[in-house]
Amino acid sequence: METARLVHNLTLQKSQRYSTRIWESHGTILKKLSYYVPENNFIRLKIGKRVEVLEYQRKIHEAMKYLLGRLFGGRSLEANQFSIGCDTVLRVPSTLKFRIENLYTPSFKIANTLDVVNQIVDNSSLPLSSLKYSFENHIYHHPHSLVRTVKMLKLEVEMVPDYISGIVSNLQMVDEKRAHIVFLGDCTSSNFLKILAHWILEFHRDIGTYHTYQLSEAVVDEVMIFVRTNYGVMIEAGLPQTTDQITLNINDTSSLVISKFQQKEKWIFGLKMEH
Repeated sequence: METARLVHNLTLQKSQRYSTRIWESHGTILKKLSYYVPENNFIRLKIGKRVEVLEYQRKIHEAMKYLLGRLFGGRSLEANQFSIGCDTVLRVPSTLKFRIENLYTPSFKIANTLDVVNQIVDNSSLPLSSLKYSFENHIYHHPHSLVRTVKMLKLEVEMVPDYISGIVSNLQMVDEKRAHIVFLGDCTSSNFLKILAHWILEFHRDIGTYHTYQLSEAVVDEVMIFVRTNYGVMIEAGLPQTTDQITLNINDTSSLVISKFQQKEKWIFGLKMEH
């Protein structure tokens, strides 16, 4: 299956009209030359290391639609990994359809981008296997239909030192059924324990909710030790407890399974609500 990458990053280049004086020396004679660069508009398409520049006389959104039609229009394409970003208007040909498995967007305007994806995604792709974007753009209330139905939501969390408290508070409120959180920067055990405490003490999550967090091995081990030391009375009797898994009794109808495991070189901390 081929990987398709559609990036709304075509660069509008507009040259400025100007004159430049060039002095050339021909022996003892100095010759003054002047030249002018006309005003032209271009779109620039970059695929890998290949760059093509096309002059156009249309508005940028019309040029984009024309270009997408020439590249993809009238064909049904499959994309295992599909990346798209569009913070401005993006008009697409009505015949453009992709069968998408995993979607990533670097866009700041998530709703706009996902509206575009809704136009081009083939219904046979839904629900998407995964959707990945920056956590700072996450929509908590009335999320987009693609977010509500995705099999796994992947969030990239930038741990900005001056905003740690707010970031942790917002992470506590992520309630998608299946989510994977990757921290871009150090997440300390003290910060992560605040997220864990919210799962245990304050916020009811539906049975089957499963979130995983990519952490350092040191933080994972510290958190597991803390849970055994401070939540020992909640550990369910009769269930096998291992160094890699702890089951806490939350109430009469639900338990929280806490686990750690390694994926390649990354350590993952898992939280799952079960009966």
